Amino acid sequence: MYLVEIDKIDEALYNYQAVICDIWGVLHDGVTLHHDAVAALRRAKAKGKKVILLTNAPKCSDVIINRFAKMGAKDAFWDAVVTSGDTVNHYLIQNAKGKKVFHWGLDDDRGLYADTDVTFVNNPLESDMIVCTGLLHGTSEISITEAKMIQDAAEVKIPFLCTNPDRSVRVGDKFEFCAGTLADLYIELGGSVEFFGKPYPAVYERCFELLDTMKPNIMPQDILVIGDGLNTDIRGGHQMGMDTVLIKDGLHQELFKAKPHDAFRILREVCELHDVMPEYVMSVLK
Repeated sequence: MYLVEIDKIDEALYNYQAVICDIWGVLHDGVTLHHDAVAALRRAKAKGKKVILLTNAPKCSDVIINRFAKMGAKDAFWDAVVTSGDTVNHYLIQNAKGKKVFHWGLDDDRGLYADTDVTFVNNPLESDMIVCTGLLHGTSEISITEAKMIQDAAEVKIPFLCTNPDRSVRVGDKFEFCAGTLADLYIELGGSVEFFGKPYPAVYERCFELLDTMKPNIMPQDILVIGDGLNTDIRGGHQMGMDTVLIKDGLHQELFKAKPHDAFRILREVCELHDVMPEYVMSVLK
């Protein structure tokens, strides 16, 4: 497989009819909007490409859209927004009617229960399922109390829904843990986890459904995936038959900053280690 380094996304766009673009790490870092990246997607739309934003955020899409407005992007530079929170919400509406749920995460994420018929409990051991959106009391570390709660729940094998498969995310200059870290621990302790979000199929299938309503007969090979995560964006895109672009200045940026003149070799080694190789690589989306 050939790995091609490009400077602008326009160099690859002519091969594709649609773009599925990651948000966090590509379009913003949780604090600052990347205006060049937004401009790149505006150009893609101007060329007639359909643009879907896809994120592992455990929130419904209206929250993500409002965040862009607060960051200064007032126009819809996309055709649709899909979140892992949307897929969880749909799952709960279909499968959790009358169920007792323990919400494992911050209250800010409770919007994903909109229109669901669930009952919240304060003890995971009393629940029919755990819905995890992140750490209970913040994102910097797993407390001893939280680790004990995970162990107790795993021992009795309460179903655990992970609404964000990411292990960590970069927020400004810092990294924070995501729900995927807790899910990994739950599995290690013998529990069972159902994942929602990239690289799992449900979120991509939702993207395909939306694209079919916009422009029928778009095939996976007609879609270019843009993201900064090898194990989420790149692996997920390939598993669904799409080509991919890895953004270096995101989740994996520390790998390339140490030896900037040797970054391409390091990239190939890292990709081989993860057993996944993007078709294209860019420093930032522009």
